[in-house]
Amino acid sequence: TRSPSWRGTFLVGFTGIRGVVSLVAALSIPEAVGAAEFPQRDLILFVTFAVILASLVGQGAALPRLIKLLKIDQAGLRESRSSKRDEVAARIAGIRAVLDRLGDLEAQGASERLVTNLRRFQEDRLMDYVQTGDESIDGAPVADAAGIQLLLVAAERSSINRQFSEGSLSDEARRRIERELDLEDARIRHALAAVTYSG
Repeated sequence: TRSPSWRGTFLVGFTGIRGVVSLVAALSIPEAVGAAEFPQRDLILFVTFAVILASLVGQGAALPRLIKLLKIDQAGLRESRSSKRDEVAARIAGIRAVLDRLGDLEAQGASERLVTNLRRFQEDRLMDYVQTGDESIDGAPVADAAGIQLLLVAAERSSINRQFSEGSLSDEARRRIERELDLEDARIRHALAAVTYSG
C-alpha cells in the first residue's frame, strides 16, 4: 500500500472538523460562578460561533480552488485510469486462462462443436478487451458492445413481458427468465464499468 501524498494529507487537515472543541468549551462555561454571573459569557459564545462559522464558510469557499491548486483532481483521474487499465489487464489474463482451459477440455473429449462455439465467444471477448486496453486505438469496443447488448436485453425483456401479458407465458417462467435477464444486465454493466473512466 502506497503512503498518502502530502497533498492528500494537507487536504484532509484543511477540511478536518473545525471548532468542535472550542464549541464544547464555550458551551461548558457556567452561567454563574457562585452568586455572580460569569463575566463576558455571552461575548465568548458569540465570538466562538462567529469564528466557527467564518472558518466553515471560508474553507468551504476555498476548497475547490485548493483542490485545483494542489492538482488533486488530476491525481484522482490518473489513479482511476490506472485502476481501469489494471482491471482490463486482469480480465484479459482471465479470458486467456479460459481459452487454455477450453483446450484442456477439448483434449479430454469435450464436444468439439461446444468447444468451438465457446472458443469463438471467448476470443471475441479477448479481442474487445485487448483493443479497449490499447490506448492508441480510438474508442472502446467493450463499451460499444455493452451499449448494444443492453439494448438487446431490453428488447428481450419487452418481448417476455408482452408474451406474459398475452397469456402465452406462465408467471413462473416469466420470473425465471427475468432473473436471467437481470443477471445478464448486471454482467454487461460491470463490463462497461471496467472500461469507463470517471472524471
